[in-house]
This record gives sequence, structure tokens and C-alpha cells, in this order.
Amino acid sequence: MLQIRSAEELKRFIAENRVCAVLVKSDVCAPCKVAIENSREFDIPVALLDFFEMDEEVERLLYFPIKVVPTFVLFIDGVPSARITGPADREEVNDTVSKAKTHLRNIRAETGARMLAFAKICNADIDIDFLKKKIRNPVLPCRAEIDICPCPDAALDLLEKGECKGGVFRRRG
Repeated sequence: MLQIRSAEELKRFIAENRVCAVLVKSDVCAPCKVAIENSREFDIPVALLDFFEMDEEVERLLYFPIKVVPTFVLFIDGVPSARITGPADREEVNDTVSKAKTHLRNIRAETGARMLAFAKICNADIDIDFLKKKIRNPVLPCRAEIDICPCPDAALDLLEKGECKGGVFRRRG
């Protein structure tokens, strides 16, 4: 099992695995030892991350605040999609992965429909190349999460500046 020691290693692990988990643990935690043993039976790759070695960038990549160890953070297509606290077993992780995949699919479909309707109403274009890059990181430059896009400020930004703060929408013409 891979031991993550930096944000770069975490980014690489997430990028290389379509579905994976990061187990945040501590060496002095008995339930963490159980979680490590249980994770050897998972159907997805798991990397280990020591709670006391996390810096701000690693915490940001994990997306969910980590307050308790052991905590599993599940990633689907590079997106932090679920969190399990405690020494989860294989069945619980597989069930959570399945639910998270369904939830992520639904959010993407709803977001896409909402974005298309907004662009049509505002006579704007959507920067598809930009969005493809953001699928791997759900937070836009405007600090909004992609699943709430367009934010309430987007229409005003389009009128005043010709594009939204997040870089997703640009006024035509």
C-alpha cells in the first residue's frame, strides 16, 4: 500500500486511479490498524496518509475536513466523493463507492442541464475546455463548487464584465 507523504504524491495517486481511497490514519491509533488490514481486501486502490503529516494543500485536496482517524476519503474521477469514518469493511466501502458514483452522475447531469439553460437565457457560451479541466477539481476559481454553478453572481458578472468570475460563461458577441 502506498504511503502518501506530499500533496504531489496525493495528486499523482488520484490521477492514476479512476476510483480510489485515501486512508487518513495515525500510527498510534488501534482502529487505524484495523482499517489498514480491512483496506487490503477492498476492490479499489488505497493509499495511506498520516494525519499528523498533512499540510494545508493536502487537506484542500481531501476536500472533507478530517477530524477523526481513521477516515477514508473516496475519489471518483479525481473528485472527492464520499467519506467514511472508522475501520470500514469491504462491503461498506463497495456500497459507498456505488452510491457515490450514482450521486456524482446525477449531479453532473443536473449541473449540465442547469448550465445549458443559463447559457441560453443569458446568450452566453460555455467554455467546454475549461469545464473538462474542472471535472478533476470541483472548486471553480470563483470559489464556488461546480455543482452549484451558475452561482447567483454569474448573471450580473456577465452583464457587467462579459464573463463570470469562475471562467465558465462568456457573453456572446
